Amino acid sequence: MLFRFKNTVLVGMSITLTLLAACSEEPVGDTETLRPVRYQAVERQLSNQQLSFTGVTQASIETGLSFRQGGTVISLNATPGERIKKGQLIAELDSRDVQLKYDQKSLSLEKAKVTEETASSKLTRVKSLYENNTVAIGEYESAKEQYANAHASYESEKRALGLTLRELSYYTLHSPVDGIVLASDVSINENIQAGEVIALIQTGNELVVEVGIPEQYITRAKAGQSATIQFSSIANTSFIGEITEVAYTISQESSTYPVTVRIENATSAIRPGMPALVSFPFDSSGNELQMIVPLHSVSKGAVDHYVLVVEASANLNEGVVHKRIVKIGKMTDAGFEILEGLTPGEKVITAGISSLNDGMKVRLLK
Repeated sequence: MLFRFKNTVLVGMSITLTLLAACSEEPVGDTETLRPVRYQAVERQLSNQQLSFTGVTQASIETGLSFRQGGTVISLNATPGERIKKGQLIAELDSRDVQLKYDQKSLSLEKAKVTEETASSKLTRVKSLYENNTVAIGEYESAKEQYANAHASYESEKRALGLTLRELSYYTLHSPVDGIVLASDVSINENIQAGEVIALIQTGNELVVEVGIPEQYITRAKAGQSATIQFSSIANTSFIGEITEVAYTISQESSTYPVTVRIENATSAIRPGMPALVSFPFDSSGNELQMIVPLHSVSKGAVDHYVLVVEASANLNEGVVHKRIVKIGKMTDAGFEILEGLTPGEKVITAGISSLNDGMKVRLLK
């Protein structure tokens, strides 16, 4: 019995040791788990570059109304946004002094008219007497001279009254056209100068946006090109635009070139003075083929930009990650233009970038 028990213990220990040895060995046939990544082969393509610039909406035709005479404003009938008719009174200046002058000229004209009529009647009477040999020729000549002087005086007073009437008209301001009041920067009892704009009137139905384009892009702007216009105050709506004018001289204030864009499908919601964002689909310079990679594929290091490329191994479903320093160019809708650092056909990683390191083995996904 003792012998049999010992044999049983030895057999049990042998089995236990065998199992422990088996557990400590590496599993045969297991492979390394590779991180999956997606990639895009680099190729040359045309880069359409959409550039956006801010601008301000304006009326296509704006008319500034001003007085030809300085003075004190006593009435103002121009409220921004108000529609006005041709001939409507916009503003009036204090004209009491000129009105007094006009009244005096009117009185002088009446006196001159009476004097002329008296001289005319006398001349008619003396002429009849002279023809009947009742008066001497000297009296007749004197009557003619008196009439001539009276008539000249009357004509002079009439012209003076006309000039005073014209001067009086300078104290009232009427709209020369139908339109909409855009702005009025004066107030009652304010003293203004001759030529100072009292009201700005929109006289055309078209609206335009004037934007400033920097020097490096101005050669791409051409009359007739399309544009997309957006307003922050008009949500989820884009408007169609067309370049109508490209300035040939730079603006000293903004150091940009003014470009005028007509709004093709403007609505009543758009008003002059509203800020706008205008986008132009400019083609790449010279229409040359450029290497473009997605925006999210390019990372910024301490000094340079870089991308991660993958070099495929013998097993086409696997590869090795390599960090590649690149020089980027313009940003386009499709991505960054690559000027240096890549060659066509290389595989740039587009997904899973943040968890990758240089030299890491990865599994390629289509």
